[in-house]
Amino acid sequence: MGKGKRIQDFRNLNMDSPKKEKEFIIEVQEKPRNTKNTKSYNEVKKKGKPLAKRETKLISKAKKETRQISKSKKDSQTYIEKEKAKKKKKANKQVSMTISIFLLIFITIGVVAGCLITPTFDIPSVQIEDGTNVKSAALKKYFSVIMGKNIFLISTSDLEDSVEQHPYVYKANVKRSFPNQVTVTYTERKPYLFLKYIESYVLMDKYGSLLEIKKENDMPELPIIYGIDVEEYIPGEKLGGIEGLKFENVVYLLETATQTNFEYTISEINYIDTEEMIISTKELNVEIIYGSIERQILNDKIIYLNQVLKQLGDKKGTLDISSDNYSEKVIFKEILK
Repeated sequence: MGKGKRIQDFRNLNMDSPKKEKEFIIEVQEKPRNTKNTKSYNEVKKKGKPLAKRETKLISKAKKETRQISKSKKDSQTYIEKEKAKKKKKANKQVSMTISIFLLIFITIGVVAGCLITPTFDIPSVQIEDGTNVKSAALKKYFSVIMGKNIFLISTSDLEDSVEQHPYVYKANVKRSFPNQVTVTYTERKPYLFLKYIESYVLMDKYGSLLEIKKENDMPELPIIYGIDVEEYIPGEKLGGIEGLKFENVVYLLETATQTNFEYTISEINYIDTEEMIISTKELNVEIIYGSIERQILNDKIIYLNQVLKQLGDKKGTLDISSDNYSEKVIFKEILK
């Protein structure tokens, strides 16, 4: 028999007809079965799902899985391509940056070389103004070394140090003004008092720096201090040792008098020794024996002295306020006219 045919045998069937049985064979053509995906009718019926619908679902699921695999492969390829693109972009950026830096250095060297060679930046002069006690001509000598020099080759800090060597200059500021100018500004030291030195007067600032030695007292508004002796006075330098301590005490006394509104102008202070000081004022003919400077009671003692002097009026004499217990022991010796 041929493939795919089934033989149906009817020989043993009981027929109603008494006629003689005749043997015959009927061949039935059937469709080929898909044994892999096809199930029996009872199995399909038992699950309650038609065969066609389940097959459709299986096909749909297979297509979905295929798409997911395809997408995963595509994403993987896209990630690799992106990483390659990033690396390439980074490498190109580094190359561009290297080239830019090289060009910048080359241009900078060219510009600097041009600035140093051209006479446009050569300094012809220095701008300095006169001060109260400082003349511009006295400061210009510190800038003679930079005349005609390139403005980029000077050291402003070195020039400032040079200017500050001047006794009256406390702080200097040197600035470049392009293309070829140098401007100088400065802060002056202020004269504060005179130290009597043999036949001369030594002008000092508040911080103990020697400003100038004068033959005459041309600033009568400043007090004169006696008894601070130094072997040699050097302009621009400060006092040290015992003489420096005496100077500090004098400054404390004068500053306290100002702060407490002392009503009299101190014209002279004479250091007899470190423990005794004599004060004179412009308004009164009274010699004040002050004693030693004790900074912790200085404020109160000056206030008390001011009250005592007001009671003396225009009397002439000697006032002794040097006692430790000065508020209870003040001695005045009047000199009769």
